[in-house]
Amino acid sequence: MIANQLPAWAIEAARLARTAALRIVSPAERRWRSLRGAEPLPPLWLRRHAGPIRAFSRAADDCRQQLLAWNAFAPAASILDLGCGPGAMALSLRDDLAPPARYLGIDVHAPSIRWCRDAFGGDRRFRFETADVASPFGAGTVPVGRYRVPAADGSVDLVIAKSLFTHLTRTEAMHYLGEIRRVLAHGGAALVTAFLFGGGVTVPAFPHGDGDFRWRIRNRPAAAAAFGIDRFAEMLEAADLWIEKSLFGFHPGTARVPTGQDVLLLRRKWLPVWS
Repeated sequence: MIANQLPAWAIEAARLARTAALRIVSPAERRWRSLRGAEPLPPLWLRRHAGPIRAFSRAADDCRQQLLAWNAFAPAASILDLGCGPGAMALSLRDDLAPPARYLGIDVHAPSIRWCRDAFGGDRRFRFETADVASPFGAGTVPVGRYRVPAADGSVDLVIAKSLFTHLTRTEAMHYLGEIRRVLAHGGAALVTAFLFGGGVTVPAFPHGDGDFRWRIRNRPAAAAAFGIDRFAEMLEAADLWIEKSLFGFHPGTARVPTGQDVLLLRRKWLPVWS
């Protein structure tokens, strides 16, 4: 992988050049979609910021289908989308949500949040907030460990964290798991995706790191990160969360290219109430 040979500044310069090129062609792509009668989507450069352009809608629709298959989604639910980006899950779920539903999308990338606010501005079900968190993907200043998700304790029926943990360190992931546990309502669930690998295996798609945590690009760990499944299970246990259902897309992690993510449905542990 060429990116593994480049210094961090060169990787960032290449990323900025790619964004500039996509900004130039985005208006033409938007007109082309309009002529075809296709659903309006974020501009190309925002979709690419969220991941591979071709997977923008497909990955969100796959998560929607999994929520429905697992009976983890209610039309009137209170939903928190952590790392919402330019609204892929909001677009996918928009027709499913009943008027009482509340959807809060949070992301560190201010341009993505601005697009979402414009696109959903007339819909009272949706709200989007920029997280003031220090991150390679945003301009925030608050350390992750001090960031508190703007949701009350036990107030959220469904947390979605699609492609969030793929960009976090172990410490950051542990903090967000704690926040997920804090905001989940009784009976609520969290749909989390991650790259997970088994113990004692070679993980060619993530060549840097150790047996618990690995990343794909040497000088940019946040670009794509993977967790050892045993270590991730320990982190869930520490956060009082448990895996109710799972669908493996990357695990055991021996594939050379991470073509899919592992999908977990998490629940909060609740102590029994004895009368």
